[in-house]
Amino acid sequence: MKKVFVYNIIIFLCLIFFLELTVRIFSSVNLLGIKSDLIIENSEPFSYKPNAKSIIFGKTVFTDEHGFRVPSSKFKYGGARSVLVLGDSTSYGVGVNEEKTFIGILRKKFPELNIYNTSLAGHNINDHIQIIEKYKLKLNIQKIYFFLNLNDIVYLDT
Repeated sequence: MKKVFVYNIIIFLCLIFFLELTVRIFSSVNLLGIKSDLIIENSEPFSYKPNAKSIIFGKTVFTDEHGFRVPSSKFKYGGARSVLVLGDSTSYGVGVNEEKTFIGILRKKFPELNIYNTSLAGHNINDHIQIIEKYKLKLNIQKIYFFLNLNDIVYLDT
């Protein structure tokens, strides 16, 4: 009886290992659930390709000319004032259609605002600082909103 149990456990663990190895080798999705065709390789900070369409956690996502998440490929900014949103997966809305995310709801409620959603899974304070420096003059930003989680806080060596 004990041998059968041990054999079953060994077979089960081997099966799990084999499946994990197969998914990692043959999948174009990384551990964050993001298809590799969306990622700009070796970008600092981690960024998505501009004007792209891809899959993140099973949902189709679109990016604008800066690589920020937008509701569709035909989305155009038309507001008089601009807001920059900084955050990670929480404000990005991974696994959620854009119109149902917090940012998507704000876009509908305030169409007079250009809401630039720079959020990406894995971003932290260092990434936010780089994004602000890169876009503060390009996008004529009036307000910046940070969405921080405890895992976003990092030690800044000055």
